[in-house]
Parts: sequence; C-alpha cells; structure tokens
Amino acid sequence: YRDIGSDDPERGDGHGKTPEWWPMLCFVAPYFWPDTWLLRVTAVLSVLFTLAAKGANILVPITLRMSVDALSSLYKSGATQSAGDAQAAGVRTAVLGVVLYGILKFCVNAFGEIRSYCWQHVSLHVTRDFSVSTFKHLHDLPMSYHLTRKTGEVLRVMDRGVSSLSTLMQLFMFTIGPTLLELALVCGIFLRLKTARIAIIVFMSAILYVVFSVVMTQWRVKFRRELNDKDNEVNTAATDSLLNFETVKYFVNEQFEVSRYNALLTAFQDASLRTQLSLSALNVGQALIVNVATVISMLCAAHAAVNELISVGEFVMVNQYILQLYQPLLWLGSAYRTINRAFTDLESMIQLREIRNSVADVPNAPCFRLAAGEIQFDNVSFSYDAKTSSSSHN
Repeated sequence: YRDIGSDDPERGDGHGKTPEWWPMLCFVAPYFWPDTWLLRVTAVLSVLFTLAAKGANILVPITLRMSVDALSSLYKSGATQSAGDAQAAGVRTAVLGVVLYGILKFCVNAFGEIRSYCWQHVSLHVTRDFSVSTFKHLHDLPMSYHLTRKTGEVLRVMDRGVSSLSTLMQLFMFTIGPTLLELALVCGIFLRLKTARIAIIVFMSAILYVVFSVVMTQWRVKFRRELNDKDNEVNTAATDSLLNFETVKYFVNEQFEVSRYNALLTAFQDASLRTQLSLSALNVGQALIVNVATVISMLCAAHAAVNELISVGEFVMVNQYILQLYQPLLWLGSAYRTINRAFTDLESMIQLREIRNSVADVPNAPCFRLAAGEIQFDNVSFSYDAKTSSSSHN
C-alpha cells in the first residue's frame, strides 16, 4: 500500500506540480448536490440569498449618486424665489438616497448572514457524510494496512481532507461565481455611463490580477507541499512516539525522541517561513495591480466629470463601484490560493480512499453455509509484511 504523504512516484504529484483538478472535481462533484430534498431546497435558498445580496450591493452606489447629485443641485439653483421648490425637492431626494443607502447596506449584510446560516446546514451534513464514509473505508481495509499505518498522519490527512471539501464548496458557490457576476454588471454600468475607458481598465486589471494570481500560486504549490509534508512528519512523530511510550521507556530513548521532534519542528518552521515569504510576494504584486488600476480609473472619471460627461454624483458612484469590485477581487485571488491549497490537501484524502482491500468479497458473493465438516491446516503460511513471515505445517 502506498504511503500517504510520501514521494511515491505512483502518486503522480511530485513537488512543484499543481494538483490534477479534473479527477478531484469529479470526486467532490457529487457532494455539491445533497441527497435529500430539504437540503436541496436549503442549498437553492442559499444561492438565491447570495444573488439578492449582490443585487443590493450593486444598487448601493446608485443611492450615493442620487444624494450627491441632489446636493449639488442645491448650490447650482442659487437663492432665487423660483428655486425654493427645487431646493426642497433636492433635500428630499438627498435624504431619500441616504436612507436607501442605509437600507441596502443592511440588506447586504442580512442576506449574507441568512445565506451563511442556510448553507451551514448543507455544509455540515455533506462533510459529515464525507467524514463517516472515509472512516468506514478505513475500517474496511485489511489488517496488513493497519499494522503498517501511521496513525498521526492518517488522522491529519482525514482532518485536512474534510476541511478542504467544505472550503471548496464554500468558495465555488459563494465567492467565485458571484464575484464574476458582479464584475460583468459593473463593466456594463460603466459602458452605459459612456465611460468605456474605465470599463476596459477595470476589466483588463481584473484579468491581469487573475493571471498574476494563478501564475504565482502555481509557483507557490511546491512550498505548500513541502509544508504539508513537514506537518505530517511532525504529527506522525509525536503521535507514534506517544503511542509507543513503553518501548521508548524500555530503551531509554526519551532524549532521542525529543531531539528528533525538535529537528522536525525546526524543519517545519523553515518551510513555514518560505511559504510566508512567497505569500507576501504574491500579496504585494496583487496590491500593486489593484492600486494602479484604481488610480488610472479615477483619473479617467475625473476627466469625464470636468468635461461634464458625467455628473459629480456619477463620479462618486464610479469610485464606489471600483472600491466594491476590487474588494471581492482581492478575495478572488485568495480564493484561488485557497482552492489550490484545498486540492493539494484533498489529494492525500483521495489517495487514502483509493486504497483497496486485498481481501474483499467478490460481487454477489453468496453466504457461506456448512452443515458439517472439519478444518485442516496444510502448508499454511502468513506474513505481516514482506520482511517477516511464518508458516505452519500439519
């Protein structure tokens, strides 16, 4: 049986390579659709509340534009007699815009919390089924596997695998899809405002951001794999050492075990620092792309406002849309990193579930029934592994 977390060439996931997404997507895809109608309805409600939250978020800058334009009209109307009614109407419009702004911001938060609560029911049910099925699979494996197991490593693989499934479901359903939808809607609004340059800048910066994030994240996979391996080694060493406490005491190996554990922790810390350094490089590059695109977009909006192509309120609206769009876009880069890490963590879980029982019943095997007979041992041999063997002759 293959050693989970080792560099076995049969794994096909050498360090530095990205995980094979398609086999893992096929593996986790059935878990995205619950097996009961109640949970399916709850999942659909979660998606609907997500769309409602995004719709309310799209309307928030429009209320700001309404208020700013109304306040701007108060200064333009002057102090003439005929301007009194216009000023009163402008004040009412500004107040209405502020009230709607507060209501929509509340709706964004409320819809998001309701979605989280609904999805929690689905996520907990699915991850429980996934965890239980994996636990059952481990109990179905033959004795030869359990005699050579690494308990700490197997438990760690199970923990990260179940957590990765929940993370993938969360990100695919409520981060990537809604963010791409918001990007399309915002670019459409900019085109409708006749500010095509801003739409192009925002769209191209989003593409550049995603490409940069993908390239850098693929480069960082080798660091994450190394960190996972070191983490597995630390947990395996600690768990196996404590499980074999008596043996350690018999051979007076306490200091050796402590030294070995310290060396493994030191290697883990070094790997963690390399991972953090690569993450910092990624974050700095992403921040540079976002801030440069924001400055260029706002300069274009200011130029359009000076030439009276857009109003002051629309200038504020453009700024608000850019800020709202780049906020989830920052999470989109983080989402890709998280997805890649989750797939990396899920690989070991899938390999664990792919281990087959060499002493399994054939399909449709009938029950064994014996009315009478005798048992005779003749040239019977057995072995725990390839190194030790024993035999019995009768």
